[in-house]
Amino acid sequence: MATINTIAIAAKNVKSVDVGVYNINGKPVLPAAPNADRIVLFTAPHGIRVSSVHLKVPATLGANATLKVQKNSGGVYTDASATTTAATAGVVTGATTGPFDLAAGDSIELLVGGGALTSGQVEYDILCQHA
Repeated sequence: MATINTIAIAAKNVKSVDVGVYNINGKPVLPAAPNADRIVLFTAPHGIRVSSVHLKVPATLGANATLKVQKNSGGVYTDASATTTAATAGVVTGATTGPFDLAAGDSIELLVGGGALTSGQVEYDILCQHA
């Protein structure tokens, strides 16, 4: 279980606004990763209130590979989305997790499950506001 930071957006480069809602989004090409590895998407530069999470995946991640968005707060992981379906293109959301807060230094990560991730481009869109 390794943590992969090769595509991570550093806290100082995460876009945000002081007033109102905004999106943090991206279309990274994921590196190959074994089951149970974590791929960091970004680190929060300050307190953030996350209202919704969407993750779009292709059918080509790997035969049994699944992904789930999680919040990492000092090594404590909380689900921020449902799990994708293996070998199926689709979108999962955080509809069941409700709004949640990130503290400065917390990160949003993808948890690889089900099998090895071969690679593939995903899209994520996170609606948030300054906390």
